[in-house]
Amino acid sequence: MELTLAHRDLDGVLQWLRPSAGGQVVQQADEPMQGTHQWINSNICITEWLDVESQKILFVEGRPGFGKSVLAARLAEICRQRSDSPLVILYEFSNQSGPSTLAASILSQLLHCPEIQPDDKALKLIVTELQELGNENRLGPSGCRFIKLWDLALRALAIPRTKWAQVFVIVDGLDQYDFNTNISLMGFLESLKDSSRVARVRVAVFTRPQCEILSFASSFPSRCLQVSLTEELLASDIELFAANKFDSLQIPSRFNDMTLERIRQDAKGSFLWAKLLLKYLSEPWTEIEYLERLRGCPPDLSSTYDTMLEDGAALFTKDTPGAAARHRFSQQRRKTLLLVCEAREPLSLVEIGRAVSIGHYNVEKTLMDRCKPLLFVSEARLHFIHASAKEYLTDQSRLRFVTGEEGAILFRASDSHRSLAWECLSCLLDPEYAEKGRIGYFIHRSFGKFLQEELIPEPSRGLSFRYAARHWDFHLTAIEDPDAELLETTRQFIDSFQFAFWSEWSIERTGNTSRVFDVWRALRTWTASLPKDKQALICLDDYFVGPYLALSEAYRDAEAEDKVLQWLALMRVGRYYVDKGETEKAMPIRREVKDGLIAVLGTSHPLTLRARTDYGLSQTFEGNYQEAYDEFKAIVEIEENSYGETSKELYRTLMAMGETELYLLLFHDSVSTQEKAALGFLKFYSQDSKQYLSARMWLCYPLIELGKLDVAFEILFYVFQKRTEGYGPDDMFAASSRFSMGGIQRKQGNREAIKSLEEAFRVRHQLYNLTSMWALDFAIELLIAYRDFGEEAKAAKLLEDLDSEGAGDRLFNRHCQVEHVRSLLRWDSGKRDQAIDLLQGLLIAADREDYNRALLWIALDLALMLRARGGEGDNHQAEANFDHILVDCKLSSSSSHRCVRQRLIDKKSGRNSGNAETHSVRVIEALASWRSGAKDKEQHTSDDKSAREEVYNSGDMEPDPPHTLRLAEKALTLVRNRKFAEVDELMREEQFDWFRVQDLWLWSGGPAADTSWMRPPLGVTSVIFHGFTAAAPTAAEEYG
Repeated sequence: MELTLAHRDLDGVLQWLRPSAGGQVVQQADEPMQGTHQWINSNICITEWLDVESQKILFVEGRPGFGKSVLAARLAEICRQRSDSPLVILYEFSNQSGPSTLAASILSQLLHCPEIQPDDKALKLIVTELQELGNENRLGPSGCRFIKLWDLALRALAIPRTKWAQVFVIVDGLDQYDFNTNISLMGFLESLKDSSRVARVRVAVFTRPQCEILSFASSFPSRCLQVSLTEELLASDIELFAANKFDSLQIPSRFNDMTLERIRQDAKGSFLWAKLLLKYLSEPWTEIEYLERLRGCPPDLSSTYDTMLEDGAALFTKDTPGAAARHRFSQQRRKTLLLVCEAREPLSLVEIGRAVSIGHYNVEKTLMDRCKPLLFVSEARLHFIHASAKEYLTDQSRLRFVTGEEGAILFRASDSHRSLAWECLSCLLDPEYAEKGRIGYFIHRSFGKFLQEELIPEPSRGLSFRYAARHWDFHLTAIEDPDAELLETTRQFIDSFQFAFWSEWSIERTGNTSRVFDVWRALRTWTASLPKDKQALICLDDYFVGPYLALSEAYRDAEAEDKVLQWLALMRVGRYYVDKGETEKAMPIRREVKDGLIAVLGTSHPLTLRARTDYGLSQTFEGNYQEAYDEFKAIVEIEENSYGETSKELYRTLMAMGETELYLLLFHDSVSTQEKAALGFLKFYSQDSKQYLSARMWLCYPLIELGKLDVAFEILFYVFQKRTEGYGPDDMFAASSRFSMGGIQRKQGNREAIKSLEEAFRVRHQLYNLTSMWALDFAIELLIAYRDFGEEAKAAKLLEDLDSEGAGDRLFNRHCQVEHVRSLLRWDSGKRDQAIDLLQGLLIAADREDYNRALLWIALDLALMLRARGGEGDNHQAEANFDHILVDCKLSSSSSHRCVRQRLIDKKSGRNSGNAETHSVRVIEALASWRSGAKDKEQHTSDDKSAREEVYNSGDMEPDPPHTLRLAEKALTLVRNRKFAEVDELMREEQFDWFRVQDLWLWSGGPAADTSWMRPPLGVTSVIFHGFTAAAPTAAEEYG
């Protein structure tokens, strides 16, 4: 598709990048003073770095307070003077500003370049990719993967019509950022090193003497330059700095010499200590006080902070006597510092004033009187004067020096998080946010109704809503030992309408429920780490569902005002259940929503069509594929007639229809439908978009069934590569594509399958328990791979995990798969009788209506095992297990055949897919009872007829004759080997049909694992019987 910037709005991209631009000025760094830093001109490393041909990174290291930020600003000033049009990025790292926002800041400045031509092809592609990133990271670029943004920044630098003759990137405070899974410190440094060579970007890094950073610089002496800020190097600059401060601080000139001498002796390279000392000396009112302070001045930063805080408290006490006033002063100071300490972004004066109960009058002066010299104000927000100020507050080594007086302050990071969590929850529980009309406004906007954006009222207590909504869970889960009152407040919020308001606000800003789920997962992990007595104080069972069900009830009671909202609130619940993997709970909810919206809006309204599509997808989870397919076809017809090919919803429905065709074994139709959906998405999105890549990934599943493994793998690899580049290896979408790649590798005998499947499973299991099919399917495929490649120990450990978490207890088809592999492992280890008993017991416990494709593959492998064992009655039992798989069309006119067959075909309970929870549990309990000895071996191995009767449990049907049993085994083996044309020919020649074709249908899942295609029982690769070779499928046989 030809892209133009009319379609990909450059202004929108710049707006999305804009939050990163503000991260460049954080600390209160003095302007470089005239006459200082003269040593730069003679420093060999810096002059080499400034050279036009230089491709080296400059590392400047110095201890806290040594003036690194001021020096970085001076270096930026020098760079701007080096050429006519340089681009100079001076960026300061902090907990809020890291690698991704640095890359975004560079992109923002590059794309603002007035000489970039809008029709530049490279620019179009960059803007398009940034817009796709923005669609999935609406809160800004900080959540994006650095590698992707950095690549885009380097590509933007390569656009020929930019005005920048030279590009300088100066990074300050690298040691202040906590590197995580987005990018490691070493990975970030490697990227900087490569960019200096490939894109000719001059990079300078300012840092404390951190071993890992300096070790990197030392490892590449030919690519890195190092400058150490020493006491000797900085001595003259500190003296000049101090001398220039005397006049502005009104220090009497007769004290200049002795003051300079004290600074020469004790500064030890610290500009910050000298600056604080001069501020401390400038406050006395008498010469005696000045001299006393000069003689007893604190020797280091920590003691300087101590002294100045104590003086501040003493001055307040002198001006405002009384114990109550002193206590209020102390509490306000402590709480202010607690809030600022671990805040995720700078807090405003208004927020702090409200939180610490300071009136609106002169908040800045009041806070500064209490917190100087640790804080300063910039753009009405509070910042630490220096990183060392925060470290001072949390330095536990000071504990023995803190005597408990009013001026002494010391706390742990968890204390700060506790205070912030309290203020966030206080804000979020404001009654304003429980107003149903305000929540309904957000719900309507989220579902596409055009409404003007409404301002969110500020709370009466706590921090701002924006801050609280973004960070409440971060602070809460950082508390290792929360008190009961905080836990009760958390529970109150989770159960409230205010939670729904927060949820809708989050959904609008992210475009999906990812933020809501991230919080649930964080809370689940956190609560599990708490002591048992405290775990009981907070329950997540009704997380999200409780508030929305209550909200739906409230909207129903007020139906005269809005007839739609009750159904939209319920639609949220259905989606939540699906995303959580509890698909059986979504089915009744989605049915109710569909019927309700049809009654209110009719069958063709866009909201109704969305509800019908949701219900169709739930039908697939229940195994009702034909019903779902018919519904999707009807929806597609409405969307094509009403909205034409300009509707994005049309292609989403087509993708769902193609998915259903896959389950119905209509593989060629599924390929065609998914290709149509993918091409349709390209009318609205790029080839890197999630929508297009989703359709391409779903295209691979029918291709795999058709044996086009190489084609499918190539597509999946492209999807995996694109998602990993943009979102990292832990992206859920990337994990799904890697899972399917691993499945193909396993089928082709490539041991790389284990690595692919382990990584995919790791990502899924981080988010879902093994009771959820979204993780269970990945675990089963990995279990198959372990056995296929002889990793018995790993297989045994995974089986333990599956058993301990109760995996498959709700899903009978998955239970069949797990037991199938368990039996094969026992067979392979020589426990043949145990392996056979396990599978035979599973077949006996299952009613005929419970049959599914996993159980049919069990019957095939069990037949191989029985014949290989060759015991008395084994051959007869092998045949008996294929009873009522086929129906003889010449005999099917009998009333008993018609009655029972129709009864089984018409089952709409979902048992076919294994998602009818109660029924599946009953079958599994029956199997457990059978295993415990309720049935002895002779009962199920010597009497063919009784075993067959228990297999299909139909009561009024005769067992199939031997010819039909043998034909059924042959037909199933052909299906298992993907010889579909031969199956059809066999059925025509013999005049037979499937007793219930639903038994062969695929099922929906994460995607579902495949036990049809795996290594056969050890030692029985091929067994000849009745002139037919039963063999496990191999890639070599099927695809040459």
